[in-house]
Amino acid sequence: MVIEPMRSDEYERCIDLASAAFNTNNPIMKRAGLSVEDYRAYALLSCSKVKSVDTGLSLVARSADGELLAFLFLKTFDPYQKTSDFKEMMRKSRTTAGLIELVSGLYDNAIMSMRIGSMATGKALHCPMGGTLPSVNGKGAGKALRMRACEVALERGFNTLLVEPAHGATRHIWTKYCGGIVRGEASSETFASKAGDFPLKGSESSVSVVEVVLRKVHRDAAVYKPFYLAKIVVLSAVM
Repeated sequence: MVIEPMRSDEYERCIDLASAAFNTNNPIMKRAGLSVEDYRAYALLSCSKVKSVDTGLSLVARSADGELLAFLFLKTFDPYQKTSDFKEMMRKSRTTAGLIELVSGLYDNAIMSMRIGSMATGKALHCPMGGTLPSVNGKGAGKALRMRACEVALERGFNTLLVEPAHGATRHIWTKYCGGIVRGEASSETFASKAGDFPLKGSESSVSVVEVVLRKVHRDAAVYKPFYLAKIVVLSAVM
């Protein structure tokens, strides 16, 4: 197995695989009731080609004969992205709206324990999505990809890596093999939205915000956290 940067000609196939995985592997999103086209639109918005492939950040695992086995979308973390960017998906599905609200809330609650300086200055890498072909599930491709992602992050000058796993096996890889720290976690069964409903109930899952701290830098010191938090709040309001 070889792990290399995702090529431009592989992007569409990886998006299609990610879209299909929403219907089969993601314990929450497969209950969203969206069409394949809607799932694809969500994947395209979350993992744009410009941000995740043209940058050379995203990865694929290939067999010795070049067959695609697994993929991992990676991009620079954007602390200024608004949930309203996904308003069409949120309008179509209470499950999707609930998941976005849950993840946003986890970040809000955990932000002071995270590397805010790196997050605010483009030095945090984000893994929004990944997938493994069913034929190679359990054969180590997913683990190898995620461990390589941490190496790529260091090589490209990132100080921390952020991911929001909703699948127990994926969370296990990030925490046990990549050294990730769970900064926040919530159960789909007990999450109550601001509207007062329980949009994720029945999926019997949990969602985590996991941070893999890659290197310690001065900008992430506790004394600077209020400054960088204020920067994120102010710029989020005007962008």
